[in-house]
Amino acid sequence: MRPVWRVADVRAAEAGLMATLPPGALMQRAAAGLARRCALLLGERGGAYGA
Repeated sequence: MRPVWRVADVRAAEAGLMATLPPGALMQRAAAGLARRCALLLGERGGAYGA
């Protein structure tokens, strides 16, 4: 069996972290991570035209 966390526990942990970040920081990090992953995937397949 895999251990899991209750939704309330996850939300509480998120709230504590979110309080320490400036507005928009989490979305900026997520966007940067997605862009990096997309670039890696494109690189593995020969790149993209115009990139």
